[in-house]
Formats: sequence, C-alpha cells, structure tokens
Amino acid sequence: MNRHPYSGLRPGFNAFGDVLADPGQLSRAERIDLLRRQAGRLLADGNREARWVGERLQTWLASGGELDAVLGVRAPRGSRATPQERVRRDEVDNLLLRLSVQVGGDAKALEMLRGQCPAPDHVADIVGRLKALNAPTSQDALSRARKRSCTS
Repeated sequence: MNRHPYSGLRPGFNAFGDVLADPGQLSRAERIDLLRRQAGRLLADGNREARWVGERLQTWLASGGELDAVLGVRAPRGSRATPQERVRRDEVDNLLLRLSVQVGGDAKALEMLRGQCPAPDHVADIVGRLKALNAPTSQDALSRARKRSCTS
C-alpha cells in the first residue's frame, strides 16, 4: 500500500484536531488555536450559558483586554470582591456547613476550628482545609454561611 507521507494528522493531535498531550505543553500558537476551537464549541452548544462564555472568549481572542473585564466579573476599584474571593468564600461556607452536620452542631464545629477540642478522623481533612483557608471562627460564621447558602 503506497500512502502519501502526509495523512493530514499533526503530531500530538487526533484526527479531529483534539490535543492528545497536556495543553500546557503546547506552543503559544497551538494554545491560541485550542482556545479558538473551544470558543467555537461553546458557541455551538445549545446551552445559553455556554454560548455566552464562548462569545466572551471569542471577543477576548479578537479584541484583547483583561479577561475578567471581558467576562464582566472584574471587582470594582478598591473592592476585595474578586471572583477568586467569591470562590474561596463559597468553599469555606460549604465546608463549615458540612463540618457542622458531621459533628452534630455548630458549637462543636466551632470548638474544633478554634482548637478547643480535637477533630475526629472523619472530619480532620475538613478542619485542616478550613484552617488553611483562614475560615472565620466567630459564633456568627456558621449562621452567615447558612444564610448565604440559601440565597446563592
């Protein structure tokens, strides 16, 4: 069988143009192409949210600028209400509520966070993560977390 040496496949990509390796190992040009393809996939998606993200990504690729501004998530000047802080707060709230449920109440959960009593093995990871995230340990911390989880 005499095949042409170029079959249309690029090294590191499958027949559909999908990356086979870690995208972080691609060249800058290949990463830009990857972002363009992903924007196209999002635009073709039937989900309104996916299409919106695809439009924003395509706008950013074409026009540049700060990605957080293009996505409309930039915090107001001087504010600490960044997307990263919102994600961190949501994680803290989730972990605080899980801890309270797993140890049988808010008071016990707060005692563990404050180091006033040892954390049982089944919640040690949660307590460790909350401490790493600098979670609040005030009496109101859990009630605020509960209120935010009901309104988000």
